[in-house]
Order: sequence, then structure tokens, then C-alpha cells
Amino acid sequence: MKKTLAILLATFLGAAIWAQEADSVGKGFITPNFKFVYGATTDTASPYYYPKLVQRFAEADTDLTIFELQAFYFGQAYQPNYSPYSAGQDEFQAIHSIMSKEEEPTRADFDSIVYYADQVIAEHPAEPMAYYYKFIGLNAIYQNYGGDTTARTQAQRQFEMLFYTIESTGNGLTTSQPFYVVSTRHEYMMLNMYGFEPKGQALIHESEHSFDLLYLQENEYGVDSLYFNIDLLMSSLSQMFDSHLDFDPEEKVSSLNLPIGTKFVIEMVKTKRKESTFRILSMEEISDTLNTRDSSLFPNPIPENRVVGYFAPARLSSDSDAVFNCLLFKSNISKDMLFMDTYIRYIGALKFEPTSNSGLMRGVLMNEMWDTSIKQIRISNIRTKE
Repeated sequence: MKKTLAILLATFLGAAIWAQEADSVGKGFITPNFKFVYGATTDTASPYYYPKLVQRFAEADTDLTIFELQAFYFGQAYQPNYSPYSAGQDEFQAIHSIMSKEEEPTRADFDSIVYYADQVIAEHPAEPMAYYYKFIGLNAIYQNYGGDTTARTQAQRQFEMLFYTIESTGNGLTTSQPFYVVSTRHEYMMLNMYGFEPKGQALIHESEHSFDLLYLQENEYGVDSLYFNIDLLMSSLSQMFDSHLDFDPEEKVSSLNLPIGTKFVIEMVKTKRKESTFRILSMEEISDTLNTRDSSLFPNPIPENRVVGYFAPARLSSDSDAVFNCLLFKSNISKDMLFMDTYIRYIGALKFEPTSNSGLMRGVLMNEMWDTSIKQIRISNIRTKE
């Protein structure tokens, strides 16, 4: 199966030219107009009405302009089933399982790849990776068994149309000319198409926009990093989770839901094992990537019976490129040890999963960290006895 993938990459990479090499770098990029996309793709009388674009793209209509293609790609963010993190997740996992098999792939394997790709396309017609994998399956069938190439050529054309749609938005070299994407999956797709390998990631907020900054391994172009505008993802993320920053400081609660990018202060009321409660004194959004060694994050001293904490992207040191989503907090509880139950929710997941019971001495920085797929945590049963 890996040989089949190599054939595909050779086919596609022959057409993918790194934007930095083009003479028009800094010229001709078309920044997507999200306000226009929303209005045009939801207006039944508009030629950009989303079902109309879906039909034209399904036919691989080569007369689609770059403005229509941008409306098609970014318009998916305004559809009821838009899910930037979980769209096609089960189907893609099934495809990856087939492609990672050690034994020689069969015709049934290739047919299954096409089947799962078509399942994604039926629900998410602007998902480029679905056409990518559909081409893999159809190309493998043709290479091994022959037959008509019409469907294979169409899948390749549809993938390339979406790839160049993203490429039309910028070159990724600066925050003023980033690539615009509707899914983090597409960030890595772009890297793979250019032959880049990531080595780290950071979440950047600048001029009221959000960016994923992907640091790159050494490459022939001398490009150190690429910026991806993720405004649509962040907007979707804020709506995805049921927790928010509204709270009643007089209410006694036993658990706390934290979306990524939150600072919180709580005051303990009871710390018994089965009856632990606290009050939420403050919760606020933060946009910076933290440094876990920054002493200014916490007041000194912390008032008694309080916990000050953050759930945010953070570097473990100022000279590190690697970014993790971290739970950082310090406490000043009357008894020495503090324990809590921590639950995590992955991007796109519907349920929290338990991770740990953490105990620490008061005044000591607690640092739990996860990769950037963890976008929400729940803390409960904060107590002084395990």
C-alpha cells in the first residue's frame, strides 16, 4: 500500500509548485471575504448559493472561477454540518487502517478506500483530502487492474482545484499573506504537498486574527515556518463547546469547564473528598502563548484558599518551538496537598475522557500538558485528601 501512496505523491507533487518560487510572490493573492461568502452561499437567488456550487464541483466544472472556488471551499464553514475537527474522522481512520496494512493490498482494499472517500464527499463535498484518497484508490485500481480512467482523472482534478484554492489565498510566509484554511487537516496537507516536514507549532493572535504558525524542518527552499489563518476554526471552536465564561461568583460548584485560552481564579469552600466545592472568582480569555517559566503569570503571594490557573497553549521554555496545551496553576490551600480530577476533550469529541488525579504541594507550579488536539478540559473534585 505504501508503494501506491508513493505513486500518488509523485503524480501530484509534479504539479505542486511552492508559491515562493513563483514570480508573482506578494502579488495576485486573493484574501477570502468571509462576509461575502456567508451572504452569497446562503442566498438561494445567488449564483454562489452553496448547493449550486456543490453541483458544479461534483461535475468538476473547469469553468468555476477562483472566486466561486473560494466560495465553495470557505462556504462549507457556514453549512449546518461544518465540523473542522471531526469531519470524515471515522472514514479517514478506516482509510489509514487499510493503507497501513503490512500485507499486499487487495482489490477489496482499494474499493474500500474509494467507498470511504465517497462517504466523506457525500457529507462534506469541499473536503480536499476525500478527493486525495479517492484518487489513491482509483489510481491503485487502474495501476493493478486497468480500466477506465475518467473517475480517477476527475478526482485528481477536484483535489487540485481545492489545493490551488487554498494556495490562491497567500504564500504563508507572513501574517499579512497567510494561507487560509477551514481545517487543521488542510495545513498538513499543504505541507505534504510542498514536501515540508513540521517540527513545531504555535497559536498566534495578531490584529484580531488567529494563526497557526507551523515551524518547518530544514528544506531546500530555506523556509523556516508557514502561517495559516484559522479565524473560521476559532469561531467554530467557540461555538462547539458548551462551556463559556459566564459565571456566578456566589454560586458553589464542584466542577469547572475550561476552553483553551482561559485564565481562572477559584476559591475553595469545601475540600472534603466527596463534598468538594468552590466559587469561581474570575474567568477571562487570554490570547497569548504562555511560557511555563514566566513568574509573572501568578500573583505573589496567592491569597489563602485560592487557586490561580491557566489552560492555554504554552512553551516549556522561551527558546523552545514546541507548543503544548497546558494546565498551569498554583494554589494556597490551608492543607499542604491538593488533588483534583482532570478530564479532557479532543477537538471534535463529544465526551470528556478522564486523565489523572494530580496532587501537589501549595505554592508549587502544577503543569499538565497535552498536544494541541486537546481543546477543552474539565476539573472537578478539588480536594485535600486522595
